[in-house]
Amino acid sequence: MAAIIFSHGVTSIDKPAREYLASQKGTEGLSASAIIVNSPFSRLLGNFFLRVNKTSIPVKLFSEISKAEKWLQQYITTNQSNGHG
Repeated sequence: MAAIIFSHGVTSIDKPAREYLASQKGTEGLSASAIIVNSPFSRLLGNFFLRVNKTSIPVKLFSEISKAEKWLQQYITTNQSNGHG
């Protein structure tokens, strides 16, 4: 499953949370994630997270939902798109 994560309102993220979100367990069942940012601070925080914690799945930051959806399409399998995945 591909996921869109909205970072609106996030002002910080502690080390244990970052490590969990980047781990196999934290990304279980996900094929990729797009993080929607709505401010320069959110982009800075997101880029920091992605540089410090190497994720086990593809993750990319976006400011536009439509661009995130388009990018995620490559990670959605046929089974997921027909409700069986």
